[in-house]
Order: sequence, then structure tokens, then C-alpha cells
Amino acid sequence: MVREIYTLKELAEAGRTAPRTIRFYIARGLLAGPVQAGRNAHYERSHLRRLQRIAEMKRKGLTLAEIAVRLEGDGPPRELPEAAPLAGMVLSEDVQVLIRTDVPPWRLRLVRKILAETARQLNGNNETERE
Repeated sequence: MVREIYTLKELAEAGRTAPRTIRFYIARGLLAGPVQAGRNAHYERSHLRRLQRIAEMKRKGLTLAEIAVRLEGDGPPRELPEAAPLAGMVLSEDVQVLIRTDVPPWRLRLVRKILAETARQLNGNNETERE
């Protein structure tokens, strides 16, 4: 007999997943929350199918971020976060970093000071021992 309504424990057993993992998936937006929340929270068959799809993709080696992208078509599209303004800083021939510029000025000065010191170390302009 196929169940139509599941408690969290029943969903976890049917999906061979820990309840904690199900809660994590819900928090990450990979799985919808329960149909009815609270003491009598329950999940539907659609939750189980989605949970099984996630498990299948994980077995194929996909990360949760990749799984989220693939599952995107299953529900309403999520809005992309607003892009942060960035500045690049070359520390050495082989090291470049991006810095967010929408931070308080004191924080930006501190980050640039630390990165300047790191650049000096990477380029051999200090007296510390090289490894």
C-alpha cells in the first residue's frame, strides 16, 4: 500500500534519510516544508519523490548546489541574489583575490593592509624564513 501522508519519521524511513537531513534540505530550499506545520506536521507523496530525486543525484556525485540548480525547474524560480561590487587585487604572479567593496571603509582598509602584507610575503619582500 502506498502512503499519501507521512510524519517526519515515516518520510525519513521511506526515503532512507535521517530526519535531521530532511530538516536541512528544507532549510536549504531543496525540499518544501511540511504541508501542515506544528505538532501534527505531515508530508505528502511529492515530498518523498523529491527526497528520492535528491538521493539519486547525490549518488551520482552531484553537490547540493548542483542539485538545487537541477531541481529549480520543479518549482517557482528563485530570485538571484544581487551582485556584490568587487575589486580585484593581484598579490603575486599566481595569486589574485576579489574583495567586496560594499563594506565599511575601515574594514576595506584593514583587508587591503592584510593583503598588502601577504603580497610582500608571497613575493619574497620580507625577512621571514621561506618554506
